[in-house]
Amino acid sequence: MRTAADNKAGWGLFRGRRPISGAVLQLWTIKSLRVLMTMALLTATSGCGTMVASSGIRSFDEIPVGLRRAEVHARFGAPVSASTSAVGRAVEVFHVRHQLNWHKVLAGELECWARGWCFVLWPIVLGAAVYQSESNRLPVAFIYVSEGRSLYHYPVKAESSFRYYQAIRNLAHPILDADEFSKCASITECMKAYVEEAHRRAKETGHDSDADMENTLRAQLEIAARIAQDQLSRDDAVKEITKLSGDPPAAEPLNFNSAERARRLYELLHPLTEELLKKLNQDECEDAVRCVTQYHAEVRASASAIGYLLTPLDGDFLAEELAVAEGRESGSISREELIGDLQGITTRHLIRLYQASL
Repeated sequence: MRTAADNKAGWGLFRGRRPISGAVLQLWTIKSLRVLMTMALLTATSGCGTMVASSGIRSFDEIPVGLRRAEVHARFGAPVSASTSAVGRAVEVFHVRHQLNWHKVLAGELECWARGWCFVLWPIVLGAAVYQSESNRLPVAFIYVSEGRSLYHYPVKAESSFRYYQAIRNLAHPILDADEFSKCASITECMKAYVEEAHRRAKETGHDSDADMENTLRAQLEIAARIAQDQLSRDDAVKEITKLSGDPPAAEPLNFNSAERARRLYELLHPLTEELLKKLNQDECEDAVRCVTQYHAEVRASASAIGYLLTPLDGDFLAEELAVAEGRESGSISREELIGDLQGITTRHLIRLYQASL
């Protein structure tokens, strides 16, 4: 049972009246320091990551249509250019930051921190991520109507088919939109107005010479004429137009990397993957998680060196590799299964980069 003297002596420890004993110093083991450093660094970096990521976007659906010009400026800063479109409407281009998925892309570092050997690598990883986010912004064009509201926006570097898709996706269709259909005194005139605006937006996005687009618009005019002549119901017309339109064009609007950068990363990753698999084959990795996380640090450093911004798909490959390594550490898979799985994942990653470089 503690006495008053014991309590007084303990209080003296905090008051500076008594030197710290060897028993107290022993409490501060390397493991304790690792835990404290991990908590401090994760807290600091999560705040930094939130700050960097909060002003970016993951998809164009996050940017509402109809924003006033001042609202666009408040979200994305000053435009990098301002001009007039091919049909005389105001255009502003902004460099929009890609919102980093810290919880997913950097999840592979948590095990590394818990083991206490990533203190040197983490500033490099964090700095590379911030640098990539800042230096690989996506040019997005906003088209304004006369009253200063954004009519639509599109990624400048995307294929023309995707730029056009972004331009017309919010354009009210007089047949597909039931409210618009009910307001049309003449469906043929409403459809003509829609086609004229679609042509204007195609010209603004550089998609005005597309034969498929012209055929689709012409077919929709014919459908509207059949409705006007009571030869087709609206429900049947909607089915025909939906069939004509097909699926939206495939595109990667948030891929900030050029084909050249993808090719260079593809070339850099080849020796890195070979070295990782060589270590595993020769049983030089006592800790599979550590080897894979070191490989990931080298991948990120290589990407940063050439200005390549790791995409969510790249993050999926890295997360998949780490999950396999953790399976090996937990004993759920054998060393041979680990090697086979990693060989498959890294090969698919390289193939993906090669395809992006074409």
